[in-house]
Amino acid sequence: MNQLAHVLRKVGKQIGFRAALIAILTVMLALLAAVLAPLILYDLSIKIGADAVDDILTILASSMLAVTTFSMTAMVTLAAGHRLAHCLLRKPPPPRKARASAWTGRYRSTSCWRTF
Repeated sequence: MNQLAHVLRKVGKQIGFRAALIAILTVMLALLAAVLAPLILYDLSIKIGADAVDDILTILASSMLAVTTFSMTAMVTLAAGHRLAHCLLRKPPPPRKARASAWTGRYRSTSCWRTF
């Protein structure tokens, strides 16, 4: 029993399991909506209308686009900043003539200095 609980806890923490669980619950909810659709009163569906649903979906799509744009901008900025900081924290390489004669080994790579 203790091993089973440990395995379930370990599997439950994996992101693939969570995504699969959410997908299964979404399909079950769609099937439940199809079963419960005949129980909704006709007058209620006329009052709400397709225009209200269209407005709500437009708001949701706009919000999701804004969040995605912000997240992508943050990731790109972080990646570029990390690369730039990595290069700036090292001392610049010596001039080309001095590099061959006075090589001390402390300048490991000059490739990042060529990109900035």
